Amino acid sequence: MFNHNVGRGFAIICTLAIFLSANVFAASSNSIVPNINLLSFELSHLKKDVSFPRPEGLKSNVNFWLDVYTKYHNNEVVIHDSRNLDIRYEVVDLNFILGAKASWRTKNRFLEKRRKHFAGILKKLSRRAGKCKTVDECGVAALFGPKATSKIFKKASRSVRTQFGLMDRFRQGIELSGFYIDKMREIFTSYGLPLELLVIPHVESSFNVKAYSKYGAAGVWQFTRSTGKHFMKINYSIDERRDPIISTHAAAKLLKRNFKDLKSWPLAITAYNHGRMGMKRAKKKQGDDIVKIVEKYKSRTFGFASRNFYAEFLAALIIMEDPEKYFGFLQYKEPVRFEKVKLDHFLQADVFAKHFNYDKAEIAALNPALRQSIWKGTRRIPKGYDLKVPYGTAQKFESLYAMLPSNKRFKAQIKPDSYRVKRGDSLSVIARRFRTTVAALHDHNDLDSRNRIYAGQKLRIPNGKSRKVKRKVTVAEKGKTAQRVDVKKNIPVMKKDVGTQPKIVLASLDEKRDKKRDEKLTAVDITELTISSVTLFSVPVEAPPLSMFEFGEADNEYGVLYVQPEETLGHYSHWADISTMELRRFNGWTRRTRIHLGQSIMVPLRNVTKKRFESLRYEYQLSIFEDFFAAYSVDRVETVSVRKGQSLWTLSTEDYDVPLWLVRLYNKGQPLEHLMPGQEIRIPIVKTRDS
Repeated sequence: MFNHNVGRGFAIICTLAIFLSANVFAASSNSIVPNINLLSFELSHLKKDVSFPRPEGLKSNVNFWLDVYTKYHNNEVVIHDSRNLDIRYEVVDLNFILGAKASWRTKNRFLEKRRKHFAGILKKLSRRAGKCKTVDECGVAALFGPKATSKIFKKASRSVRTQFGLMDRFRQGIELSGFYIDKMREIFTSYGLPLELLVIPHVESSFNVKAYSKYGAAGVWQFTRSTGKHFMKINYSIDERRDPIISTHAAAKLLKRNFKDLKSWPLAITAYNHGRMGMKRAKKKQGDDIVKIVEKYKSRTFGFASRNFYAEFLAALIIMEDPEKYFGFLQYKEPVRFEKVKLDHFLQADVFAKHFNYDKAEIAALNPALRQSIWKGTRRIPKGYDLKVPYGTAQKFESLYAMLPSNKRFKAQIKPDSYRVKRGDSLSVIARRFRTTVAALHDHNDLDSRNRIYAGQKLRIPNGKSRKVKRKVTVAEKGKTAQRVDVKKNIPVMKKDVGTQPKIVLASLDEKRDKKRDEKLTAVDITELTISSVTLFSVPVEAPPLSMFEFGEADNEYGVLYVQPEETLGHYSHWADISTMELRRFNGWTRRTRIHLGQSIMVPLRNVTKKRFESLRYEYQLSIFEDFFAAYSVDRVETVSVRKGQSLWTLSTEDYDVPLWLVRLYNKGQPLEHLMPGQEIRIPIVKTRDS
């Protein structure tokens, strides 16, 4: 360990724990009087009833995050104890060790190896009651002091964690804040909230409008769908969590409600991460002392992020009191200037941009709440939507709107049909049947780069009229092999015995009808294509089919569904246009009844049709899928054997840090509600798109 030339060197870290000057912390919160002026973002002088205490008990945690935010670059990783943040085993400089061009997988494997290295040392120290035999072991033992017991070392062996440096990202976030911070200040002032709270986006997203977490939190304020739906509109056309201004109003309402219920800013801020009801339970057990809650409160969901959220907030607050002290000269972005126009009809984005002489990319940037379905053309800009346009251009809107042809104005949103793939179908055939394009089908269904479809799959069809198309198509039957043929004949190309695998049909290429854009999307190796069960099914890159979210059984009165990840009673009642209480009564439940994955639920269908409910449900799940894969990709799939006591929750969220719905997608047909020891589960290992 000491002679590995790793990062800054473990020996340096062993010499001392890093502390900031004593004036950062004060025994009394009355001494905290921020005094800065940053882009009109003046931190308010604290009122008597508004305090953000910096308790001595959180000093090491705050110092840790100060270093993460201002000392360690994005290529540096701290290997540390997740409970005692003073214990830092090593700082790894990945560029120095692996080179700047090393892949994400190489970096991940190296870090996991180092993490296991220290976990192994701690296990050895646990077995020997702290007695060390090597320089590495003695260096680790010294971090815990002479009074460390075997129990402490054993617990620490399960708490070795890695944390990437965020210095570059935090600096960039300060500069990006210039876009919106003036408006955010106005909003929080209007709600009577302390402006110190505006450092939360630095912690959550570094003011990245496109930020999206693996667990579905979106935008600069990182609202999840379940929380965001109480304050904002979230559907397949609009996601207001991604709009910095709208989501700031939502954050102000949420923080104000948290403080009203919890009567403490440390608890209200922690509730922003952990949830208001979760912090109510924590307060009931441990009181309103944030240090006591962080150190002693136990809950399955009160993990590292929740324990450290207030400390991260304080670290960000300290930095923003004097950002130049930590980062030197900063070049802030100019505030975004725009005007709003209200649409009286549903309009296609392309038509709007062309008719009003706007750049579509600029309009999209000004309106981040409009989802990709709008810009792809599979949805229209909603009627009544307050569309942001470049400043100084709204005055021409009314006169130009009056000149918009009537056939370009629509009274309703696009409602795509669905089509169940039949044996022998190809995307080109389906596209012609519904008078659309292969590219449109690809975008509408989020197919993979080879546009694979299979018999029984339900495809969402963009607007178009069906017409019959007779065309001869050859596909592989069970136990037979389809031969390679000329692309003009629209025949799938396979060179593999299909065996008992599901029928897979590759989208064909039609040189006469498909434009260049279509060809890029449908390109396959025409000379030879080998298909195996691994490449086709261990990595399901296609969106989940509509059939996954249809009722198990239904009639005109009610339908029976099975609970999927990310779904709540609130969703079901909204889609069925009934109250949550009515849904509970219909199923014979009380207010305390909770639902669980795989549970069957009866849903009344007197206010909506079966098709309407299923469509809304599918759009919700599809939006989760699309948003996730816009930010992340699957690097590889690992097969793990379930150990005694493990659940699907612990495997996905705690052990591998991937969303539950994604694990279920990779294990279709597996009984996942009650895992058995020895059961094999496929776990997708994900990485960010920019890795």
